[in-house]
Amino acid sequence: RLLSELYPSIVGGPLWHVYLGVLDTGRPAALKDFRYEQQQSGVVARSVFDVSVSPVLGGLLAWWQRVDEDHRRMAATELLGSLGWVEQDLSTGVIEWSPGMYRIFGRDPSLGPLGRHEQAALILPEDRGLAEVAWQTMDTGVTADVTVRFRLDAGVKHLRILSDTVLDATGEPLKVNAVVQDVTARENTRTAIEQLRDQVHAQEMTAIAEHRLAGRLQHMIQPVPPRPFPLPGLEVQVGYLPAEKSVRMGGDWYLAHDLPDGRVVLAVGDMAGHGLSAASGMAHLRFSLLA
Repeated sequence: RLLSELYPSIVGGPLWHVYLGVLDTGRPAALKDFRYEQQQSGVVARSVFDVSVSPVLGGLLAWWQRVDEDHRRMAATELLGSLGWVEQDLSTGVIEWSPGMYRIFGRDPSLGPLGRHEQAALILPEDRGLAEVAWQTMDTGVTADVTVRFRLDAGVKHLRILSDTVLDATGEPLKVNAVVQDVTARENTRTAIEQLRDQVHAQEMTAIAEHRLAGRLQHMIQPVPPRPFPLPGLEVQVGYLPAEKSVRMGGDWYLAHDLPDGRVVLAVGDMAGHGLSAASGMAHLRFSLLA
């Protein structure tokens, strides 16, 4: 049957011109959020589709994918669960919010999403460390799950933030995705045991972030060469075997350096403990000796 008989309301409209354009140019085209109305019993009266059109065998292959039902389900889910989602493009800095985010923050959608620094300014000072922990742990492959308090016009809200990163083929982070849930009502009725359990979880997240930072600091200050390197009269090979493989950072350090008179100084040392404080102390010792 003719297209004009099957879908009379599209004749002369934007999708009709897309069809004509593909027939004329032979190049595929697409139309997003095409709104279609059908005045017929037994058929949904108003629908929204993403339509793609390609030239095939002298005719057209059209693919209509309905999107309005997904949007309605998502909106209902956000409303019932006090949920919202946010996506940040790390290369451009562009932030996108779902309608649920505007509802949670009590913000007019016409104003657009809050920037990262604007959001950070709303976090209670005693919770800002948790927010930083979430940022520090995401690019290790660990999904960050923290509950942070925000001071908004409606008062203090407890927001649970589940976030992770999208990586490119080289492992570099491209985007940050997060699902946010308003758990204020739950937080106000929690038992002491539940609060203690979340405190333990927050401490675990903090430990992961600290281990990562200490490992980066140690690698920057005390890199382990992959192959031997020459010094006057010597060939030096470095090996590093940490006692705790799960942590893999501490205060142990070495120095192999030539002196102006042709001699070589070799040193090994260790700062007690593990983590950021040990790695920082190791840096002071090593560079003081080097100087």
